[in-house]
Amino acid sequence: WGVALLRSGDRESGIRILRELAAKRSGDATGERAALLYAEAMVAGYERKEEVPGDAEGATLLLLKEHPSEKAVSIALRASSAFLGNGEYERARRAAEGIEGNRFATGDQVSQARLIQAEAAVFGGDSEAARGKAAAVLAGPASGGDPGAARRARDIYVLSALKGIDGKVSAGDPKGA
Repeated sequence: WGVALLRSGDRESGIRILRELAAKRSGDATGERAALLYAEAMVAGYERKEEVPGDAEGATLLLLKEHPSEKAVSIALRASSAFLGNGEYERARRAAEGIEGNRFATGDQVSQARLIQAEAAVFGGDSEAARGKAAAVLAGPASGGDPGAARRARDIYVLSALKGIDGKVSAGDPKGA
């Protein structure tokens, strides 16, 4: 029913039914499918500015926790990228952390999640965390297969190091810089 309502244009009713099914039948295949569709609809709605970020984040994190799978990781990666692109840095970090800890995430997905965390940390003012995540991408085996990811990780690492130095100098700690 939920999918039929979404396709017919009754988004609100379709989402309500999917959310209820996901909650009531969380232990079976129907509940898992409903949770996937619900999270996907919430993220798509957020991308189109039809949903608030908290709802999309909640659906994504619940999906990763209750129904970890390759599809859940893909939806969470999409959500974390959307959050990052819209300046929702903490939400991007939380969704990406869920990906990093998911046993179904591939090496490339973990690298992407770490890059999102690093970029969110840079923009959020946490240079140390940004350096740590960028270094993890550079040290990981997946970075060798994607030169773009390795280049992005290096750029984030250098930028976060420079921001860290600037912060120490601004704070009157030139020796710490």
